[in-house]
Amino acid sequence: MNNIFVYIESIEMFYFFLRFSKVVSDNNSQIIFHTTKLSIFIMALLKKTSCKLIFKTKKKYKTHVDLYDTLELKRNFLDIEEASLLFNSSYEHIEKVNNISKINLILSFNGSSIPDIAFNLFARRNNVKTLYFELANIPGKMFCDPLGVNAKSSLYKNINILDKYKTQSEVYHNWLKSYLKIRENLIQIPQVNQRQKYINYLYFFDILGILFLNLAKNCKFNIHRILYNKSNKIKININYDDFDYKNKNFIFLGLQLSLDSQILLNSDIDNIEALYKAIKISKSKNIKLVVKIHPLENDKKVINKILSLREKYGFYLMNLNSFELVKYADSILTINSSIGLEAKILGKTPTIYGRSFYSMINESNLPNYICKYLIDLNFFSEAPIPKAVFRTILKRAS
Repeated sequence: MNNIFVYIESIEMFYFFLRFSKVVSDNNSQIIFHTTKLSIFIMALLKKTSCKLIFKTKKKYKTHVDLYDTLELKRNFLDIEEASLLFNSSYEHIEKVNNISKINLILSFNGSSIPDIAFNLFARRNNVKTLYFELANIPGKMFCDPLGVNAKSSLYKNINILDKYKTQSEVYHNWLKSYLKIRENLIQIPQVNQRQKYINYLYFFDILGILFLNLAKNCKFNIHRILYNKSNKIKININYDDFDYKNKNFIFLGLQLSLDSQILLNSDIDNIEALYKAIKISKSKNIKLVVKIHPLENDKKVINKILSLREKYGFYLMNLNSFELVKYADSILTINSSIGLEAKILGKTPTIYGRSFYSMINESNLPNYICKYLIDLNFFSEAPIPKAVFRTILKRAS
């Protein structure tokens, strides 16, 4: 029997990987969730799904991993001592699990957290296969790669991999026709509509797990931090601008979430620095600048800074479907968001400031990426994973 190890750190991940349960059992395999959060453990019990908790350890593992370059430290969730403890606890956990029953495959979403990094190191040292998933921001598609996502992926290391996924032009054009129809009618990205579903109402149990069960923690828990985060995420009413984007020339800058792993780990500039670059280009070319704030952005300081820069430099803030703005823009600027890919789908050449394999996507390999490399899987569905899709996913780990 194949043993599949899955690390879960959020409600979104829990529901996504829960969909694998039936197809995994039908393929003579077992899937076991692993988490630092008591809330996830309780949810797994309620769903009758195997789940193991990750406890603190006193053991230290010698490693050259740079923990300063991790999400937890860049987001100020942990200090370096806490990060080291989380790494060591995670590594010891997977080592113990493997000693009891050999792990054949590790599944992870995004793969950028400290536990994910520990599990990846273990996998490389012990020749265990890995697969990393990420939203493709293409309806009905997901990114799945054996090395990682974004700039950690096999595509970023060698974009020529796409040459193996030959796609007939008719297949791509049929997909493109359907995609354009969907995007033109899509008002909000799916993540916005799913926010309520992914609220963790059992969050309080995570605090209890750290305080009383000696669980490893992946973020700080104290009243001052909680109050600060709440106060810094108060909804700000933004007065958006009117701009005749269909009939006037403009540059479009699509901003990303401030704490997005793409910015924190795969870019040397943040949203505000990208905005200054866009302002400079706008002035030098004497062309209007249109900016869109990410619809899930909730950092009050970042939003207020953008609003103050609008007051000073006079660019336009719009809240339209990004597809519309990309479609009509003369130039598209992005750090490394999927807006860059969307621009290429529309036959445009975006300026990409961060690290992203999108910068290496071109007219010839774009159909291969969309129609063959991406997995036919809707992240926001609740349906079990189809057998054919699961077989495709397993082949990707080979």
